[in-house]
Order: sequence, then structure tokens, then C-alpha cells
Amino acid sequence: MAKNRKSRTWSSAEIREQKLAVKSEIEEASKDVSPDERFQFILERLQNFGDSVRGNDILKAFIFGMSALNHHLKYGNLSPSEVNGLFQLAENHLKVSGLKPQASKNAYLYGELYLLMSQIHLLEGSPWESLWEQQYALLASGSSYPEGKGLFYLSLGIRALKFGNAQSAIAAFATAEKEGVSGNTLFKVRLGLARAHRLSHDMQSAQKVIESTRSLSNIPDSFLRELVWEEACCQILAGSDLQALVDLVMKKRSHFLPSYIFECFFWALSSSSTKWMQTLPKIRPLSRRKGIDIDRTNLFYRFAFEFERAYDSEVPFLVRLRKVCAILKKVKQLRNIDKEMLVWMAACRWFTRRNQKFLAHSAFFEYKSLSLRLSGGRVGDTLSLAEDLLSKSWDLDA
Repeated sequence: MAKNRKSRTWSSAEIREQKLAVKSEIEEASKDVSPDERFQFILERLQNFGDSVRGNDILKAFIFGMSALNHHLKYGNLSPSEVNGLFQLAENHLKVSGLKPQASKNAYLYGELYLLMSQIHLLEGSPWESLWEQQYALLASGSSYPEGKGLFYLSLGIRALKFGNAQSAIAAFATAEKEGVSGNTLFKVRLGLARAHRLSHDMQSAQKVIESTRSLSNIPDSFLRELVWEEACCQILAGSDLQALVDLVMKKRSHFLPSYIFECFFWALSSSSTKWMQTLPKIRPLSRRKGIDIDRTNLFYRFAFEFERAYDSEVPFLVRLRKVCAILKKVKQLRNIDKEMLVWMAACRWFTRRNQKFLAHSAFFEYKSLSLRLSGGRVGDTLSLAEDLLSKSWDLDA
């Protein structure tokens, strides 16, 4: 049996074929069923192949295990111990097949598994674990990855930016592009590069990336929307108000979608002026509107929901205060550092308007610290939202 494990290899074509077959099987079985039922089907298929020593069955078991982890990445339905159990099972399937990290022809399958775990750690608000797992993925793949290292450098850039290390993110995105990435991966690299420049308070470089990306062919609508959004954010850095962002998320406009509405909502809450809050769609009624698909388990939605309620004067103040402080415990779990900054700035404004100056100062310090980190110590307000607070005398002793 050891001899079979040592000699058994799958061709790239076999791996692609089995991945497509598993994906098709899951999609067919998942029609008109709940996410929980979909997950149970994946687990049943995983168990069916789990004890087999046949080469193709081992590969199928690995792919179903990856599918279970991907399901968790989307729905967050597993405990840490369950995630670790699935990870160990998938890794064991590769070991049983005889694959060796770095050395084997298909070692990139280890890389795919570790990269998926890196994404899960990032979702859970564990950026260090995410970064380590991403590096394991890069090293374990050796030279076998069929599509080059571009995807890994894209992943590294995303994680570096989450850490607030914009310069490392910019370098990683640039390396990813040099690796010859194409299609959606290239568009993700370009968007990451534009966002990293913007968050480091380098509007001119961000704008150059946006303009050069627009000249590419076959850009999907979703990426074009992101480019337009990044450009509107750059206008704020240049001294404009929030009007361009607000216009984009109005009903029947291009960005009348939950993710953009939530982000614009926090831009409005972070402004020194309250006028923008009056013009935006309300979060709670939005969740009941036909044609708007909102995932109520989405963390950014939960932040928006609680912050909108924080401005509801009919709710007792102490109840609102406790809710805001409770949700702020989860701010590190937001996947994007700019959303984290917006939440801290919105919290600072709300605390200030409720005369909670110690909490306001603490929230502002979090925002300022992230700004300084992203800009390499140059700028304390990289989103251009806190000019009035940079020189504010907080009078904390009063």
C-alpha cells in the first residue's frame, strides 16, 4: 500500500475534472435547499469517500472537504474545533495519497488548502494566523502551482493591507501582476493596488491605477463598479464632500446595493456634518425591501444596524451605549481595514455627540493609529474625515 501511495499521482486534467464534477454534484443537490441542507449533503459525500484508499476517491474526499470549508467561509456555520477537524482531514487525505509539500508534482493542493485556511482566519479576525497560513501555502506549493504564484501574492497583498502595511501590500500586488495574472485575478490585483494607494493617502497613484485599469478589455460590471467607487473615495481625499458617494447609492443608481449602502452609511456617520445621514436609505427598512438581498448574518450589516439604532432617541441611552460598545468588540473581525477605520470614526462621532468624551477620544485614537500605520507615519487622517479632530482639545480632565 505504501508503494501505491508513493507512486500514485493525479494529472492536472484529472484534478480539474474531479473539481468540476464535485462542484456540479453539489450544485445539483443544492437546488431549492437551505445552506444547512447543502452542508449536510457535502458532509455525507465526504463520509462516503473518507475511508477509501482508491486514488480518485481520496481526491474526491479532499475536494468535498475543501467544499465544506468553503461553505463555512461563506456562512460561518462551524466552531473552531470543527473547522480544525475538517482541515486535518483534508490534509490527511493529501498525505495518504503520497503527496509531499514542496516536492510533489501536485504539491499546490496543499497550497490551496492552506490558502483557504488563511481566508478563514482572516474572516475570524485573526490576521496573524491568516498571514502565517498564507506563507505556508506559498512555501508548500513549491514550484508546482500550475497558474504561477500570482494568486498567492494577491492573497499576501490583501493580508498586508488588513494589517495596515500599505507599502508591503503595494509591493505584493505589483509582484502578483508581474507573475502574469489574468482575468478576474488581474482585476482583483488592480483594485487592491488602487485601494492600497488610496489608504496610504496617495491619491495620485491610486487615480493612475484606476485610469490604467479602465483601459483593460472585458472588465466585468462588478469590477467597474468598484473602480467607480474607488474614484469617488479618492475625490474625498482631494477635498470633496461626500456627495459623489451619496449619489452613487441612491435608488436606481449603479451602486444601490447593500455593501455600498452600508459603507456609504458609515462615511456619513463619520462626517463632522450630520446632513448626509438624512439623505441615505434607512438600514432597517432596507432589509425588508423587495429586490434587495441582505444577508442578516453579515457583520458589516450588523454594525450598520446597531449604529442606526444608536441614533434612535426612543431607545434608552444606556441600552444604545451598551449595544454600540458590544458590537465594537468585533471590529477587528471586519475583513477590510478601511471598514474598520470607518466604524471607529463613526463611533468617535457618536460618542462625541453624546458627550462621552473619553470613549470618543479612545475611538479617535484607534482611527488615527490605523491612519498613521497605513501612511507610514505621514498622515493621521488618511480618509480625510477628521480634520476638525486632529487639532481638537479634548479636555479630558473636565
